[in-house]
Amino acid sequence: MRRQFKVVRKHAGLAALGDELRLGGVVIHDPDDFNLGRIQLKEPTPIPESEARWAWEWMASWGLLHGPFDVSSQINRRLEREAHELAAAVRAG
Repeated sequence: MRRQFKVVRKHAGLAALGDELRLGGVVIHDPDDFNLGRIQLKEPTPIPESEARWAWEWMASWGLLHGPFDVSSQINRRLEREAHELAAAVRAG
């Protein structure tokens, strides 16, 4: 982080200490904390099962997810389709 917080506040769950601002144990970031040149945007497309499986297994290897990957419960194709249709409608104006 680029900024240094001088004050320690513990009100409403906020705590600033050293170079981190935290809310409920989660570090709060702002756009200056990211290299925006590395962010890649692309048109939304259906999630390929292989990518979803890779992401699941990667997160499971860190203990963030538990149990085996199940495509029918991890990818809601109806919701995915509705989101893509909504995005297309917004882009069309």
